[in-house]
Amino acid sequence: MVIGNKRYEAIGQLENPVNDAWLMASTLEALGFEVHSGGPLLNLGAEAMRTAINTYRSDLAERGGVGAVYFAGHGVQIDGRNWLAPVDAAPSDLDDIPTQLVSADDLFKAGSARGVDLNMVILDACRDNPFDPRSGGRSATIADSRLRNVSSGLSSVAAPAGTLIAFATAPGDVAFDGQGTNSPYAKALAQALREPGERIEDVFIRVRGLVANATDGKQVPWETSSLTKQVVLNDQDAGRRRTARFDGTYFGAMRCDSNNIGWGNPRWARPEGEALRVTIADGRGVLTKGLPEPEPFWTGGDDHRRLEFSIVDDGGVRALGIETGTLRGEIGIKVDVMDLVFSGRLNDGKIQLTGRRGDRACKIDLARF
Repeated sequence: MVIGNKRYEAIGQLENPVNDAWLMASTLEALGFEVHSGGPLLNLGAEAMRTAINTYRSDLAERGGVGAVYFAGHGVQIDGRNWLAPVDAAPSDLDDIPTQLVSADDLFKAGSARGVDLNMVILDACRDNPFDPRSGGRSATIADSRLRNVSSGLSSVAAPAGTLIAFATAPGDVAFDGQGTNSPYAKALAQALREPGERIEDVFIRVRGLVANATDGKQVPWETSSLTKQVVLNDQDAGRRRTARFDGTYFGAMRCDSNNIGWGNPRWARPEGEALRVTIADGRGVLTKGLPEPEPFWTGGDDHRRLEFSIVDDGGVRALGIETGTLRGEIGIKVDVMDLVFSGRLNDGKIQLTGRRGDRACKIDLARF
């Protein structure tokens, strides 16, 4: 779940939380996460934030695995407790905080659910005290000095079991919103998360170095965790190991529904299909046939095909490619360029795909030799 709050109605607005939310949503999605609501949740009020958090906690507890929450926006600590500000937050005094802000504690509780390997909570949320008159907005008129003088930054917190809590800066310090399109923390985190093979703890060590370097040591991110398992989010080697059981050479045929050949190679309509062979290694295989360019003096025609197979660890298969067919006739040379799009599964050493070859419906059946 990714939240970016920028357009605050009654306290100082921020520049980059929406941009940061888009960056983090795309980064997490590229790592295989299913992003809650299909994309970042932007400029949420208190009710919408609480609903989103409750839904996230329920989904993670039900499905297990690895969860991640990223929040960019205003956050404050009051009496050692951390609060996140919805865009409609407009407290007049300290007593309004529990009803108008959202407790960060609500994000931490999902990690202890059975079957949850990791609940990662990332708070890029301690940019300044939004109730300080210098932050602008309605905060300049707040009379309650307890709000105007709350401590800078967020407070340290003990992470529950199975939880990693990451702060954009050290407890009590203020994080930078950034001069460009993203905060220094969001840029560093997006870069570090994409590094293959890194344990999650090492990811955040890398983030700390990148942010400290980008801010001349003025901002140093901080984490607390109570992990019970090792987690690698971008384990490319593991993906290859999981698909290795599918490696091998497959033989079979492509059969397409068509009796109306028209221009093109007559072999396309053979009822027994056209023989195929492809070798799969590390979940990938490439089938090529024919010449890169048709032989210009062969009047019987020729075709060139490239079909790329991709197999994921649950046996799902996609095959995408292109085919060019040529035929020299009385009125000149006819060239047909067709897209090849197939999908299916690999079970018991057999690949069964359905799809299209240009405008023809086709099937591919292959068996491992």
